[in-house]
Amino acid sequence: MFVNLDIETLKAISREIDSTNSTLVGSLYPQVRNALVSINENIKTSGLTALLNSCVDVIDETSQTLGKNITNLNAFLDSQMRAYQQTLEEMVGNIRTSVNHMEELISQMSGVNRLEVNTTRLGSVYQTLASNGGI
Repeated sequence: MFVNLDIETLKAISREIDSTNSTLVGSLYPQVRNALVSINENIKTSGLTALLNSCVDVIDETSQTLGKNITNLNAFLDSQMRAYQQTLEEMVGNIRTSVNHMEELISQMSGVNRLEVNTTRLGSVYQTLASNGGI
């Protein structure tokens, strides 16, 4: 199974989450809150006033919680993307080193015993990694 985690796609998703959060917390929630407060100022029924106040409290709590959680989520995604990129670079470096060692070994073996080894498969693996952005 091959999983391609494109760092730029993940960064774009992270930016979209942050933008959506900014729209909710910075614009939509305050608008709804202000509308509820405005309605509440014109209502004289205590039951409805209490319900509207509860709604305002829920909006305030959701706004604060969402803002904090999105900030934490973005920090987590950033750290995971950095770790993934570093791991990917290390893996590609290790594969390159392994392929170089195998080619060197094959070269030494064919020089000593006139043994010919087909490295087409190694080249194919290398090309597959390269075409998938891994090298």
